[in-house]
Amino acid sequence: MLRADRLMDEDILSAGPLHRQLAVLQGRLAQAFPPARFAHGVVPARLDAKVWADMVGRAPYVGIGFLGIGGTETSARKLQGRCSWRVFLVAKNARPAERFTGDARAPGLFGMIHAAAIFLQGHTPEPPGDRAEAEGTIIVGAIDNAYGADWLDMNGACATLEVSMPLSLSAQYRGEELLRLATSWPSGEDGGATLEDMHELGQDQ
Repeated sequence: MLRADRLMDEDILSAGPLHRQLAVLQGRLAQAFPPARFAHGVVPARLDAKVWADMVGRAPYVGIGFLGIGGTETSARKLQGRCSWRVFLVAKNARPAERFTGDARAPGLFGMIHAAAIFLQGHTPEPPGDRAEAEGTIIVGAIDNAYGADWLDMNGACATLEVSMPLSLSAQYRGEELLRLATSWPSGEDGGATLEDMHELGQDQ
């Protein structure tokens, strides 16, 4: 297992709050939109004609993208704030009006928006068995129709939901460990080699 910090209680390369938030959101969306009927995926930061064509081709489609983290001035060494995500909902129906209302063959955008909002808004996940605290409550912010982009066409309708969760990024240290931080990153070489570095906190150049 790759260790980003041997002094931390968890591996930040494969675990941590960001990983858990993504898993929570994906889990709730899978409950609202069963994967047997809806395609699911991760949407890249750059949404262009190629990505749009792929989403419409897989519609009804549910995707999620990472927006960013908003910290506070009082965070100090423990970054606290809200982590924002964007949920993409894509419907594809035979006629334009039915892309919003749905038909006998496929759901429309309005129903998908309603389901996503119900399953996400106000949900507080149970903490994992080895943690005392939950990740925090999901809040749904703006819900927008994807109008006006040059790459949109009449083959599908797309809505986005901006959602956020509280976030705290910190490391748990003990005694003298407060003064140093050991990191290990992949070197890119064959055989699982790593690049290791020891940081003396407060003395970094």
